[in-house]
Amino acid sequence: MGTAIKAIKDKSNNNVDLTFLKPFETMYGLASNNGIRHAGNEKTIVSDLPDAVLVLTTCSAVINYLGVKIAYDSNKS
Repeated sequence: MGTAIKAIKDKSNNNVDLTFLKPFETMYGLASNNGIRHAGNEKTIVSDLPDAVLVLTTCSAVINYLGVKIAYDSNKS
């Protein structure tokens, strides 16, 4: 998801409001810090199944939204 957000920010002709992406960048970072993406590092905060499900489903929803949004916007042109 980090790569997708960076690509959208770098692309100047998209119709995605960049403020929309900020909470998801934060969540992506949180997933790294609390062991959902990188388990076992020394900064790991104990996460549990509900935390992992939240991050997984939210990231999936954002990726699906962006895919549809970009396809829809490119077809309007």
